[in-house]
Amino acid sequence: MRIGWQAKLSFIFFVGIILAYFYITKTMSIMYDDFSLKKSPTYKILLFILFFSGCFVACKNKKAQAETIENTIETPKDDVEFQQKISAVLEEYIPTLKTIQNDTSKYLSWHEAVKETYAANQYKTIWVSKDVLSSKGKEMYDYLSKAEFLGLNKELYEFDNIQKLVDSISKIQPNIDFNLSKQLEVGLTRSFFQMALHLDKGMFGDTTKGINSNFWTTKKKYEELLTKATTDSVSSVLSSLEPNNPMYNRYMDALKKFVSKNNISDNPIHIRDVKFDSIGAVSDAKKALVYHHYLEDTLKQIDSCYKVALKKFQKDNNLNADGNIGGNTIKALERDNSAKFQLLAINADRWRKEHIIELPKNTFG
Repeated sequence: MRIGWQAKLSFIFFVGIILAYFYITKTMSIMYDDFSLKKSPTYKILLFILFFSGCFVACKNKKAQAETIENTIETPKDDVEFQQKISAVLEEYIPTLKTIQNDTSKYLSWHEAVKETYAANQYKTIWVSKDVLSSKGKEMYDYLSKAEFLGLNKELYEFDNIQKLVDSISKIQPNIDFNLSKQLEVGLTRSFFQMALHLDKGMFGDTTKGINSNFWTTKKKYEELLTKATTDSVSSVLSSLEPNNPMYNRYMDALKKFVSKNNISDNPIHIRDVKFDSIGAVSDAKKALVYHHYLEDTLKQIDSCYKVALKKFQKDNNLNADGNIGGNTIKALERDNSAKFQLLAINADRWRKEHIIELPKNTFG
């Protein structure tokens, strides 16, 4: 590993201090005997300066080493080396996170929970590894990707950014960009804490527009849950925060079925007219089937899989299952259910926040 210029400069500075110490003590020894020298105020001041300089250089070297690692793309020889280097980067980065805290309004942001969690565990990683994601990281990533099945909006947890980080790190394997790994590790921890808060206390604050982000009374609780998640499954740990109510469970089962069969993206779907652009229409239909969870994204280029998915979609929507993109099929594929999903999410949120006995009738009608 290359040694950064800051580390070199700090080393030269420290060597200079040592040489100055020996020069001055040798000069002073001519003037004093050994006993008098050690009692001399000048000698004591010199020792203090030497001690302080040593501490300063050690801190600067540690910081410089972390910065050098963070700005280097390399291939760790094993998991141990990866863990040592990423821990050094996290130890330098995490304490700099700016906590938002207001004692008057009793508000605390997620940053403090992250700081305390990693400081207590010597800045060891939970989610990332030299192979991009650890087994726990894969669990958390999968859980986050299916946030809508819980009536949550994964955009609140910056899923798109996390997905891009995973893709970017995967593309340079077996090399490691420690800066990207750092962002991914902290991003998944932030997501864990925020999802825990929303499953426990509700996603919305005072209104359906104000997002709940206050950890004032729950920080310690979620820190303990994260520790538990390192040995138990992420899903079981977070689901323990949901209401233990048969009616709530039935409602969530219905919500999951709705999400699995409908597009809930905020981006509108448009199918081109097959008469004027048949290739474009098929491409749009494939994307729509992926949105509606009828076709896996990795299989959309396989025509046979696309045909099977389209026919199933047509059958489920009481259409002629001929595998062709007709007018009625286009209308069904373009159907936007994001507004309805938001209503379902608000109702699920009421369960969590208010522990209500029953929901409005015809919720799924």
